[in-house]
Amino acid sequence: MPIDPTLSVFEPPKSLRPEDLGPAERLTLSLMRLTAWQEDPIDLKPGWKPRVRSWKGYAFWCLKRLADAGLIEDRNGNKTVIVTEEGVAWSEEVLTAMGVAPRAVQTRTMPPRPEV
Repeated sequence: MPIDPTLSVFEPPKSLRPEDLGPAERLTLSLMRLTAWQEDPIDLKPGWKPRVRSWKGYAFWCLKRLADAGLIEDRNGNKTVIVTEEGVAWSEEVLTAMGVAPRAVQTRTMPPRPEV
């Protein structure tokens, strides 16, 4: 069978959906959601809305699959990722199915920065 030159082993699958993710990705997204915070509106550019962020302290292959499924936005060079609205909703469903109390899923705001 000839090799298709348009395909690359480094390209994400075209139809990766949240339902296609395994237990490792589900648990990672749930942990990211539990430790997430919402951006402070003071730190944002005019017209931007606050987003939910989480630290990148997880396996990179797992973060890549979550990004390919559209559940997080991962920008190289940042130490944090953005959990998309779909990612927040999906992780809350997973946490509820695991029996985690809804109050544990609330988004926290970062503490204020000290004055310099």
